[in-house]
Amino acid sequence: MYDLRNNSEELRNVYDAPAYAGIREELKTAMWREQARLGDTPHPSQPRPAGAGDLPTTPSRT
Repeated sequence: MYDLRNNSEELRNVYDAPAYAGIREELKTAMWREQARLGDTPHPSQPRPAGAGDLPTTPSRT
């Protein structure tokens, strides 16, 4: 994860930086929501983010 405004060369990964923790969690939740929308199953190593709520962990077969 890179802050392109302050690091356009993508030389410093900010994924673990405390200042970006909120953005990181928002992105994780957004990824879960998009996977649910597409009917995609999250990888078993992909933990459910706090904001994922009642999103399914397996695709629906409707």
